[in-house]
Amino acid sequence: MSRGKANRELSVIMIALAAALLLLSGCGDGSYAPKFKDVNYYKGSDGLVMDFMNEQSLDEVYEGSSFAMSLFIENRGAHSIVGNDQAILTLGYDPFYVSASKEGAKENMLFGASSVVIKGLNLVGKSRYYPTGSKLFFHFPYLMAKNVTGQRSKPETQLFASLCYPYSTTLSQLVCIDFDIYDDNARNQACKQQDISLSDQGAPVAVTLVEVDNQPVGNGLVRPFFTIHIENVGGGTVLSPSDSGLEMEKACMIQELDKQDFNRLKIEAWLSNNIKLDCAPDEVRLTLDEGIVRCSVSGEDLNRALAWRQNYEAPLTVNLTYFYMNTLKKDMEIKRINQYGDLSSMENEGCFPYQIASGSGSEGKEGEENCINKCDYCAANPTDASCNPSTAAFQIQWNPDFGCKCSYKSCETLYPQGLCLPMANYCPPASYCCSDVCKSTEIRYEGDGNCYPKCSTCSVTKKKCACGTDESGYTILEEGQCCSKEKRPFTDEETCKVACEQETAAAAAAAAAARTTATSS
Repeated sequence: MSRGKANRELSVIMIALAAALLLLSGCGDGSYAPKFKDVNYYKGSDGLVMDFMNEQSLDEVYEGSSFAMSLFIENRGAHSIVGNDQAILTLGYDPFYVSASKEGAKENMLFGASSVVIKGLNLVGKSRYYPTGSKLFFHFPYLMAKNVTGQRSKPETQLFASLCYPYSTTLSQLVCIDFDIYDDNARNQACKQQDISLSDQGAPVAVTLVEVDNQPVGNGLVRPFFTIHIENVGGGTVLSPSDSGLEMEKACMIQELDKQDFNRLKIEAWLSNNIKLDCAPDEVRLTLDEGIVRCSVSGEDLNRALAWRQNYEAPLTVNLTYFYMNTLKKDMEIKRINQYGDLSSMENEGCFPYQIASGSGSEGKEGEENCINKCDYCAANPTDASCNPSTAAFQIQWNPDFGCKCSYKSCETLYPQGLCLPMANYCPPASYCCSDVCKSTEIRYEGDGNCYPKCSTCSVTKKKCACGTDESGYTILEEGQCCSKEKRPFTDEETCKVACEQETAAAAAAAAAARTTATSS
């Protein structure tokens, strides 16, 4: 064999060995595992968001023609709307100008006088497997522009879409349990207590600040306190706690809700993942989209929380739950084919069809930016002509308790009593303007028209209640006040208990005197 041929054969063998080694190194032990990039999905101020897909096509339509509403919906937050958690989409319109056909309707669609409600929407939130969250395209092609009355060539109306869903905000942050609050320990400490500023957590409601305070309780120990600042950062509306016992359909359609049910959310917090904190209040009301709650370690958990007896960092976990609603609106012109007709109806520009410009009425100036529901306006202005439609079969008994809180079924029952107005354009779609019917255990207070439960006697009230009798009248007590046995109101518990003891003694004396009189006779 020549030397050149031997060299060529050796080269071939070396190449084959290199290829075999490359294949073996690629196969490894057969347990290939993908590498994931470490991403924080709990960022951002959105939950579910939506936008019109055909916005330009809705700028103008011809009278008598059909048109569609198409929406793009996505979950940009970190919470998934799956299983029993479902979103509800409401398409609303002014029934004077627009109608909806039930042709092609599905089982999850409900049709009202001025709306179409679509239930059962599911969208997965951001995660390792859905880095941008899930998306949904919704198309409803069964809307029609009615023939226009009046003499306006291009009357304007509004379409709107509202998306309501249960959501949660989760914060997990290391905090310092600081025993050396007076800086009198010369040793190096593992951490120092400090407040934590935050922006968002992948949800429309965010924890924006945690004030950390370790208060001394004696024997060199401290009790951790956390003041938690909460803010609505999503641009929508917080309705009520999602685990408050309210049915989701009622909450999202604003049916049979009291005003105190709005702008509320539930908070739970834990330290070190297994020590549940006492939070007061555990249901937070947002005022101007902001709220504050204080959470602390309970007395029974102090030993577990302070077992180290020296500075250490522990995870603080905060969970907020709530129903949330986003709303879109779209101005639309209706081009008429017949240029002649009846006089047009009164306009209400700048507001939704069910709203009225604040400060205006049947004779007021429309077009102001501040809009309120017509139902709320009529509750405060019951004599206004627009609040007493001539087509109503029953006289409406307006009082300050009226609000957009009834389903149509409830409204049918209340209408003959004058406690509900079963007409569109006073409330958002799928809700009707009505007053509460007081329960048998409640009275209607003439001062504000609201229903209040009767107070228990000789104990501190836990919520507003009515103290008194039908004969003597009632006084509304605030939380923390007291009502005596004889239905007398007191502002403090101690005075009330003294009065209760005196009333009990007087009643016993009167009963004894009555028995003595009966025995003598």
